[in-house]
Amino acid sequence: MHGSPKEEEKLGFSGSVGELFPNTCAKLIATNGEYKEIVGPNQLGELLIRGPQITGGYLNRVKETNEAFVDGWFRTGDEVYYDNNEMFYVNDRVKELIKVSGFQVAPAELEAVIRGYKDVYEVCVIGIPDKRCGEVPRAYVVPKPNSRINIEELQHYVSSKLVRYKHLMGGVVVVNDLPKNASGKILVFIVLQLAKNK
Repeated sequence: MHGSPKEEEKLGFSGSVGELFPNTCAKLIATNGEYKEIVGPNQLGELLIRGPQITGGYLNRVKETNEAFVDGWFRTGDEVYYDNNEMFYVNDRVKELIKVSGFQVAPAELEAVIRGYKDVYEVCVIGIPDKRCGEVPRAYVVPKPNSRINIEELQHYVSSKLVRYKHLMGGVVVVNDLPKNASGKILVFIVLQLAKNK
């Protein structure tokens, strides 16, 4: 797939991050480590790009450069899909995907469901190690003001809306707040560190 200038301006693609820049090539690969190319719209895969504006690598960092490139394609680390109009949509970060018994679970999908629960103000879902499944999802939730979260009820709520491997088998942790950067984005790596320290 190649980006090229278009005469008409595309409008009304809610949720899309847009189309490819001119002189940019892109392809999607499977996120299971096989690097198999995914062909066709509306299929999730890791976005790989190349073009004259893409870096050639990291200065004096051979290991990181080798990890970031596959056959000359730069791995963005984003799990995306594109539609029939070649407009791209980001689903999640590949590194943040939770691998449950061979299934890929996007934290963003679980977070969207959990936000629909009546007492949840904020949520961050991470994967925690599990001997049987490899990883399982755990939710860190902040209750709405003057609310209390019934953990068992919340787990049942999630289980009623999602397939089994997306259930909160790692549990629910109620917290007063979640770590954020200056722009208000939740710092997932700090939440992961909190989970490791417990």
